[in-house]
Amino acid sequence: MLEVRPKRTGRRRSTGRQTSRRKWLRYAPLALAAGLLLAGGAAVYHAKLSTQARRDQEVIEVITVGQRLLRDSILAGRAAVFCSHNETAVDAFPDGKVRVSGCVDLIGQDGKPDRRSFSVVLYRDAANSWVGEALSVTPKIL
Repeated sequence: MLEVRPKRTGRRRSTGRQTSRRKWLRYAPLALAAGLLLAGGAAVYHAKLSTQARRDQEVIEVITVGQRLLRDSILAGRAAVFCSHNETAVDAFPDGKVRVSGCVDLIGQDGKPDRRSFSVVLYRDAANSWVGEALSVTPKIL
């Protein structure tokens, strides 16, 4: 024998609109997580760019100081034309010293350039000013 129950009238039926809202609610945390990952990636990328720009500025400062020390040590009557910053090597040592090396054209009174290689080791003293040591200028061998 079949049992017949009375029909419930107080129960709401779900419509397609409500189920689609529920589906979107499932994807909302995923969309939020993806947005946070993109924002974090953009922040890291821009932080690296600013750090790289600061590092490049410090390298240019060290190169300029090394070239100034060499220019000050050149004998009177000679001019110095240095290679570009891209062609100058900067090597950092663990003890805080930095070696700058590259090419320089020493121009005498006759106007004839003499290509040389230079190298200077720099470090900061207690007064936080640059000090140079181990300055060498050797003939460039092609």
